[in-house]
Amino acid sequence: MKKKLIFSLTIAMLLCLSFVACGPGNTGSSNSTVMTDFEIAAGIQNAYEYKFSEFDLGDRSYASLAGYEMPYKLRGIMAVPVGDGPFPLVLLTHGSHENLDETKRFDTGYDYLVKALAQNGYIAVSMDMLMPYIWAYGDGDDAEKSVAVADEHIKSILAASGGEALYPVDLAGRVDTGKIALVGHSRGGETIFQIAQDQRGKGINIETLLSIAPSWDVSREFPDVSATIIVPQYDGDVTRLDGIALYDYLVDNNSGDYSVTFLMGANHNFFNRNIERDDSTSHEAEDGHTPLSREEQEKFLINYAVDFLNASFGIEERFYQISEPQPNKMYGLDVSRRVHISNTASLIDAGTADDFSSETAVVKHVVDSWFFKEDDILIDTVTIGLLDENSNQINLNRNLVSIEWDNEDSAVKIIPLVSDFSRKSALSIHIVPDSASVLNKDDEAMRFTIMLRDTNGNTASVITAADQNVLSCYPGELGRTELTDSTIEYWNPPTPLGTLNIPLTLFEGVNLAKIESVELIFDQTVSGAVFIDGIEVQ
Repeated sequence: MKKKLIFSLTIAMLLCLSFVACGPGNTGSSNSTVMTDFEIAAGIQNAYEYKFSEFDLGDRSYASLAGYEMPYKLRGIMAVPVGDGPFPLVLLTHGSHENLDETKRFDTGYDYLVKALAQNGYIAVSMDMLMPYIWAYGDGDDAEKSVAVADEHIKSILAASGGEALYPVDLAGRVDTGKIALVGHSRGGETIFQIAQDQRGKGINIETLLSIAPSWDVSREFPDVSATIIVPQYDGDVTRLDGIALYDYLVDNNSGDYSVTFLMGANHNFFNRNIERDDSTSHEAEDGHTPLSREEQEKFLINYAVDFLNASFGIEERFYQISEPQPNKMYGLDVSRRVHISNTASLIDAGTADDFSSETAVVKHVVDSWFFKEDDILIDTVTIGLLDENSNQINLNRNLVSIEWDNEDSAVKIIPLVSDFSRKSALSIHIVPDSASVLNKDDEAMRFTIMLRDTNGNTASVITAADQNVLSCYPGELGRTELTDSTIEYWNPPTPLGTLNIPLTLFEGVNLAKIESVELIFDQTVSGAVFIDGIEVQ
């Protein structure tokens, strides 16, 4: 039934852009400047020698709430920098890659990441978390059991830091207990939120989370812990691309700093060396992106993790540098990236078009819904539905403002809900082209001018650069599903939102403390159709 009932959540293009800033030619306009894309540089220092080892602290058991007794070994791999420390601690947890064979190991599949983190000054531990996923000891309560196993690991590491000789490497006094991060992959990328919640309740401060290709159970609670999410484009396991929806949920419901990076060409399995199957084969690369190799994904994750952790622990801040455009590439690979920081201010209410006005473009409020009966548009911007505690269907609809234009004199004026931009770093527009519209060109990214006007009439403008993915229609086709009494049309594949992040430093010559309007001037592309989810300053 409609697109969302038939097709799973897939491709996300959340790219940002480079800009050409220029004055529109009237009195009080800004001078021309140019700003180009930047590529986040790797924070890899390789400054530390390290000791790597496997460890096994013996047999344990856990009695689940469902009445199952789960045996397990408290084991894993670890790498510790050579030096007195103390060093931040990073704990890694894998996902549900095996449910029957108790002999398999997936914790060792992150040996490359554990070693790289140690080289950069982190004590890294990859925990064997297989047993919580083995069906013989209960099904559906893997998060509960994973939390218990992780708790035993953390207790042991902290005891070793306090002087107990438990591990092959001496940890006495070398763990910075105020700087602890969790990294999780697949189901583990979801479970780390529950582990963080549990540890915080026990007085252990989990500082930050890195979630890789996570699944997502919307019934779970999520703590206000800052997090970043990696979503692989060709994920053949979590095919709904849950990480995109998880990011939206965290931004809407929690108060931390969040980012999501969509890694083009990546698959689910190649982040773990012990998972052999290339799950990207379930996708057709019709969008021009070549599937990445295992080596490329491993190298990306190493650089990403080090840069993220360095930023989280105050070593290097650029990972969350909102005052620059979001990159089209990270570490040489195509990405899309959205960042949300906690002091963001919304400029519009997307639940209505009342903040918009135009004499030359068609502007209206529309709803994108997982459920076809509540849906107004052909494309799917990645929406979801869920059941509440009474098994009633709840559709997490997305309110959008639709803008269509068919001549180069078209413009839209927006009266912002907040007029003082002076203490903010960037103007962020969450936007997606309507790939199903005949007003858009399939092979050409749209361009337009963004203008700020202050209360004194001064203006400053930025023209979006050419060939920006965020303003490109996603290749696809119109599909149809026949129902008993109707035909549902939809655009396939889904076309998620992207973000135009425009540094406010580009808008020279206006008083950012007294902004009267934000104007979108469609003077670069003759015709087009877009949906806007939100406009913010952050």
